[in-house]
Amino acid sequence: MPQNSYAIRQMTCDEMRIAVGWAALEAWNPGLTPKLNLIRIPVLLTCGEYDESIIHTASFFQSRILGSKKHVFNGTSHFHQTEKPDENMQVVSSFLERSEAKQ
Repeated sequence: MPQNSYAIRQMTCDEMRIAVGWAALEAWNPGLTPKLNLIRIPVLLTCGEYDESIIHTASFFQSRILGSKKHVFNGTSHFHQTEKPDENMQVVSSFLERSEAKQ
């Protein structure tokens, strides 16, 4: 089994703009919702405790993606990655390690 090396870091402003633009154009396409059950790779859904309706949305997506995991960052908003960067790194790293161990 190949050993992968992951480097987790905060996104730059340009990367954030690209990600938000992509999400606005592609990711929130309601026509894709029925296809969520076709995803067969490890998926980690994250959201902040005060992220408006995102906890509900993440729970909905989790119910449609077999084996997906969800983590709610307590006391944070939509930008939990920058509000709690250490916890975010730990959660994502742990998820990647567990996912790779299952392969």
